[in-house]
Amino acid sequence: MRPARWNGSWTIRAPRERVYEVMTDFENWPKLFPRMVKSIRVVSRTDAEAVLEGDFVLLGRKGRGVMRVTLDPPRGYVAANSSEELGEERETLEFEESPGGTLYRWAVEAKPKGFLNHLLGIVGGFYVRRYYERTLIVPLRKAVERLVNRQFL
Repeated sequence: MRPARWNGSWTIRAPRERVYEVMTDFENWPKLFPRMVKSIRVVSRTDAEAVLEGDFVLLGRKGRGVMRVTLDPPRGYVAANSSEELGEERETLEFEESPGGTLYRWAVEAKPKGFLNHLLGIVGGFYVRRYYERTLIVPLRKAVERLVNRQFL
C-alpha cells in the first residue's frame, strides 16, 4: 500500500528560536498537547538527535510509540515514528523566519496500521490537517506567544 501524505503550514507570531525551543521541549508535550501526547520519556538526547518513548493519540486511536528525532536547530527536525498499534510515519517540521513571526511547515508520510486506517488516511487529508491544527498548532501558538509576551513585559 502507498503511504498517506499530509502537510500544512501555519504562521506562529514568535521568533523561530522560541518555536524550536517549545517544540523540542519534549518533556512538556503532555502539558502542551494533552489531546495528542499522554506521556513521554526522553530515552536519550544529544544536540543532533533524540529518542523518545510515549503514549500517543492520533485521530482518536491510542498507541505506544518510539520517536527517533534528528534535530536541526533552530530550523526544525525530522522524526521517524513507529508504533505497533498506530503504524509508522516520517514527520518533518521546518521553521522559517517570516515577517509575521515563524512559518511552521509540517509534512508527514504515514503507513497507518490496518487497511481501513490506511484508506481513511489517504482520503481524509483535510481532516488530518484540521486535527493536527486543533491538537498541536493552536496550543503551540498559545504557549509560544505567551512565552514571548512574558519576556517583553
